[in-house]
This record gives sequence, structure tokens and C-alpha cells, in this order.
Amino acid sequence: MKKTFCFVLGFALLVPYGTLKVAAGGPAQEPQRVTLYSPLKYGHDQSRAHFSFKRGALARRGESGDVSYGNLYAGEDLDWFDTTGGTPGSRTLMRDLGAHAWGDSFTVPVVEPLPKLKEGERRVVSVDTSGANGRNGAPGANGAPGADGSPGWRRDPADRATTDTGPWPLPPTPATPATPRREPKVSPVFVKAIAGHMYVIHVVDDESDYYALLRVEELERGDHCTITWMIVAAPDSQTSKK
Repeated sequence: MKKTFCFVLGFALLVPYGTLKVAAGGPAQEPQRVTLYSPLKYGHDQSRAHFSFKRGALARRGESGDVSYGNLYAGEDLDWFDTTGGTPGSRTLMRDLGAHAWGDSFTVPVVEPLPKLKEGERRVVSVDTSGANGRNGAPGANGAPGADGSPGWRRDPADRATTDTGPWPLPPTPATPATPRREPKVSPVFVKAIAGHMYVIHVVDDESDYYALLRVEELERGDHCTITWMIVAAPDSQTSKK
């Protein structure tokens, strides 16, 4: 089974070309905390899914914010951040820095934002969950036929609840597959949310250009994600292509 999703949004690669060193002992300011809830779990309620770092609050009605949680189910992977719905002119991207605590010493790379769109140009974002556990008929690691790929869980009528208002049913927590599991192929605007991981986000739009760090403190699969966050100085040697 093959499921491929294309959205008119867009993507670009993350290119590090400078770094910021976060010293051991923790930041001088205290990180703030917020919990984001998945719209796909809670009847497509977007009011608690989008966050604005500049305002330090959930996005207002009609405002998309800088980062969102829970707008994508990619096969069995239900927990994703995305920067696809930003303010006008948004070029924001984020990057997973791995497992870190606020008191750790780690390096923050420069994240090159999405390129500016030309007049009349549109961005395209792709999500491909084809063959998540092996293609149909292909031998698995144990010699058995490969299992069907996991179904898509975003805007696929066959996978919805009985109404468009949801909530959509959660796929069961996957057991260890008999064949090697293939990761979904997603555009860089989507970054998997992982408990204990630190992320850097470069917020760029028509009015803003700044960096923030966020850490996933608690995660309930497909439901909600609690993060701590703080705005930080841009990494050294930044020469963003504007």
C-alpha cells in the first residue's frame, strides 16, 4: 500500500553555517512552559495547537503562530511539530538537537530559513508514508512477505471517524515489527516531537527574525505535548539569505 500526501506549502533544506554555544549551568533566564494539544485528537480544535514565541502565548483566532503540534499523523508516527502555517511571509524552520537538558552544554547550529517566494510562486510540502513496514510482497528480514505500508492519517477519508469533526481514532501503539520499519519521508517543515529532546527554531517572517530553543518535557502519544522554551541570541557568523 502506498500513501503519498502533497500540500501546497513548501520546504527547504536546513543548512548549518554557524554555531551558538550554550554553556553548562543553564541559561541566565528561566525557560517558560506551555502545553499544546493535537487538533486531530480534539475535534480539529486549533485553539491550543499553535504557539507564538514573540508573544509568548498560544496563537489568537486567525493567527497561526510560529510552531504547531499535532496536525499530522504519518502512519504510526503521531507526534510532529510543524512550521507550515506561519504568519504571512513565514520562512520559519526548526531542527532537532537531540536529547539535552537546559543545564547541558551543547552547540546550536544556524538554521537557514525557507527562501523567499517569488511573485506568484507557491510552496509544496510532501509527506510520504509508503511502505512503512516493507513493500507489498517484498521479503522481510525473516523471509516472510513484507506487510502493507501503514495508512495515512491526515485528510484521508478512509481513516476518519464517522464525521469530519472527529476526533480521528488513534492507530494502536505499534509492536516491534517483523520487518525493519521505514521512517516516513517528510519535508523539513515537519520535525518529530520526542520527549527529552531540545530543538532550535529560526522564526523568520515579514516582521521578525529571531531564534528560540524549546525542549519537550512531556509527551502523550497523539494527544498533547508540553514544552519549555526561551528566545536566544542568533548563532555567530549568521549570514541569512534574505
